[in-house]
Amino acid sequence: MSYNRSTWDAFQSINLISAIAMMVFAISGFVITGIAGTVVDYLHTYQFLPLGLSFGALALAFMTSDTRDPRYYHPAESGFVVATMAFMAIHAFMTEVQDLVAQYNPVSGLLVIAVMVIASAIVSR
Repeated sequence: MSYNRSTWDAFQSINLISAIAMMVFAISGFVITGIAGTVVDYLHTYQFLPLGLSFGALALAFMTSDTRDPRYYHPAESGFVVATMAFMAIHAFMTEVQDLVAQYNPVSGLLVIAVMVIASAIVSR
């Protein structure tokens, strides 16, 4: 198999700084142009649009990465991405999970964002 490296080595090869920078750049663009409020309102109006956009963004990051072959990913990396996507889907459909995340905001929200950024960094390397 192609993943003959340790889990630690696998996660060290992702570029979290770039993933965070891209996210900050995109969000800043929405704020600077004044459409952030409109975008947020639209995302709240259509309940499953954020999930679809998130999955689409992950798919696009994977398709444009240098490692499009799943054999290049360590099983821990693949598991992390699949678990992140599963959590995102569960969050979209189960109000109990939404309430749990909302109850412990902002800490839980930041944790969810961090997990999503790590997943996007994994698929985009």
